[in-house]
Amino acid sequence: MGVVKSTPFFEDSGLETLQSFLNYNRHFFPTLLTSLLLIAAFGLVGYLLGIKLMPLIQKRIDEKKHPILSLLLNGFQKPLFAYLLLVGVGIGVLHMSNWDVVNVPWFVFSAFKHAPNIVYRSLRIVTIICVAWGFLASSDIAGHLLSRARSRWDLHMSKGVMRFLSGMFKIIVVAIATVMLLSELNYNINGLIAGLGLGGLTIALAAKDSAANFFGGLVLILDKPFDIGDWIVCGETEGTVEDINMRSTIIRNDSGSLTTVPNSLMSSEAITNFSGAMNQRRADIILNLEYGVNHKQMREFTASVRNLLETDPEVVSDSVLVRFSEFGQSSLDVRVIFYTALPGFSDHLRIRERINYAIMDLAEKDGISFAFPTRTVELQEKNTFRQEP
Repeated sequence: MGVVKSTPFFEDSGLETLQSFLNYNRHFFPTLLTSLLLIAAFGLVGYLLGIKLMPLIQKRIDEKKHPILSLLLNGFQKPLFAYLLLVGVGIGVLHMSNWDVVNVPWFVFSAFKHAPNIVYRSLRIVTIICVAWGFLASSDIAGHLLSRARSRWDLHMSKGVMRFLSGMFKIIVVAIATVMLLSELNYNINGLIAGLGLGGLTIALAAKDSAANFFGGLVLILDKPFDIGDWIVCGETEGTVEDINMRSTIIRNDSGSLTTVPNSLMSSEAITNFSGAMNQRRADIILNLEYGVNHKQMREFTASVRNLLETDPEVVSDSVLVRFSEFGQSSLDVRVIFYTALPGFSDHLRIRERINYAIMDLAEKDGISFAFPTRTVELQEKNTFRQEP
């Protein structure tokens, strides 16, 4: 840094002040121009590398063979541009600090005197922030880094697992970056850790529900009872799984509304998955026919219903079962069992509705009526005896 001479604040004013300043500081504009060119050069390099070159490299590599590299290239595009631009600003300020300043106010003199220390510390802080920014933007690498352990732990990298691990990875990155920033700002980390230790019991008691939800989510991830997009029933909640995060599971029911279920409850309740392990859904219908239906009509009707279901494209043909099952109290009961090829609840109801209408048409065509609960009451006349006079 050159020699800096500090004088009282400008004694003149207006044009005389500017002329006096330029007479004493002839190298001001060349130095300023060089600094601006340095900033522009670093910004241009950052733009070319981060915004232009890295996307081109990402397009040329095979994302399936190199998923981690692809995620890093995508995540560090903007952080790299911002980092190089800020580095250029720091170098420009350092270059300006080498300017021999004379006849300036005291605060300008102080700023130039301490500029190198401020710039070096600022660049270290910017480095920490940009690196953390890049890893947060590519947080899905956590799932890919653990994918090699699938054969050992049988850890299937489903969407839920990826999101859960991404959340954990973000928390770790933020925690490490925060500690490094506090250290860079000369905060006493040991004292902070000691303070957290003293308040640990209070925090643990206050956050016991959050901890239970976290470990409940971990159990769901490891056991894999369902995945995002599956139709499940858990307690009184039924619907499609929209998201699995570190605290709760989001379920959308058939009415379209969202239900947030804590992971601690999900891991302790019985869960029925209609989508994950099955690709079809069962329908069980009892047809109550009037007792006036004769033997021939019953055989023809059951055969027609069986043929209807076996030829339906949305019904699993080899699952159809149509049988005259029993003599009910007020009806002849025909049991109809089949599986729909689409297990989704809305699709299942749509197929059942269409089949119900078709069965009604068959019954009307064959002259068969459906029974309703009836009871026959027989009144017996009471015998009366008269005594002869």
